[in-house]
Amino acid sequence: MSAKSQPVLILGMHRSGTSFLTSLLQKLGVSVGEVLLAGNEGNPHGHFEDVAFLEFQRQLVRKHRVGGPYLYDEDIFCDTELKFEPTDEEKAEAEALVARQSRPGAWGWKDPRTCLLLDFWLDRLPDAKCVLVYRHPLEVYWSFLKRGDFDLLQRPAAVFHSYHTYYAPAIKRMEQEPERFMVLEAQAGFNALPELVGELRQFLDLPRGADEEDWSFFAREFFNNRTGPRQNAVFSYTMSHAHGAYAQLQHLSRFPAPHHAEAPGDAEKEAQADKIFRELGNILVCDSLIAREAYVPLIERFCLNVPSHEVSAARQRILHAQAVSRREELEQHATVVKDYQRYVAEYEKYYALYQNYYWAYQETARVLQEQQRRKD
Repeated sequence: MSAKSQPVLILGMHRSGTSFLTSLLQKLGVSVGEVLLAGNEGNPHGHFEDVAFLEFQRQLVRKHRVGGPYLYDEDIFCDTELKFEPTDEEKAEAEALVARQSRPGAWGWKDPRTCLLLDFWLDRLPDAKCVLVYRHPLEVYWSFLKRGDFDLLQRPAAVFHSYHTYYAPAIKRMEQEPERFMVLEAQAGFNALPELVGELRQFLDLPRGADEEDWSFFAREFFNNRTGPRQNAVFSYTMSHAHGAYAQLQHLSRFPAPHHAEAPGDAEKEAQADKIFRELGNILVCDSLIAREAYVPLIERFCLNVPSHEVSAARQRILHAQAVSRREELEQHATVVKDYQRYVAEYEKYYALYQNYYWAYQETARVLQEQQRRKD
């Protein structure tokens, strides 16, 4: 008797551990596709993404998202929820992909964009189960930078808005159908592999196999790369939507991250911290690299009870750094404008020459026509 067909959707924001999770599921017997995207510098061991599903979902995101694209994008970032009515052609292509991949036993695919299209797929796969992995939004951002997506130094909000957009559909569906989801925080789950493997086997009804497999290929960043309590506190004030999604996932997770507990302190100090975080927090998260570098020492020094006048001085240095960055940006813009004005002046000069030559040509043609008329 053949095993029951069990669709599995592997979910998670980009740079959140989805590749390692998928490799783990593949070793446990889940079929994740035949033609998989090859590895690169960002994921040297492979992405474990079925190329056909990947290209189909890229096209849907590119077609239906609002905003973007950005540099280093590859149809990753999405500031708002995807809301669209699929065409007959899109429905047919999705059904063809499912028919090709479907088989007895557990099967599925991994592409982070599945998070954005979750309702689209669950409507077509009513028996599907979802395994979702997540990290703290700041850890996702740092992982993008580590990969070399340096455009995001100036657009960190693109990551954080997308983080909320990616996880919001799953959080909503979990409120309605919690039995269809298994949630884990990447570092907590991957550092407890025997327990994680057991939970995955039970959740997906996978057959037991050899437990002596080598699961250790994943990046060392999953071992010890925690967001600190002060960073988490600042982030909660500045990017509340992304932090709210993270907090909800923590609540729903079978393998949550340790709590970001603050060290105990007196009420006056905590009130002062709250004021500083609220006034200056978005400088840490949203502005230029220069401003963030100026801000981090401020928080560190505050924790040593730095007098308020020094805090004000530090804030002025941050604002000055922002002003310098803005001035440089305007100077670059002025250079572009000057170049444009120079090109316009050159064009007008050559256009005037063209008009003179054209006038001379017309006058010569008129004279020749007049001479020909007199001869006739």
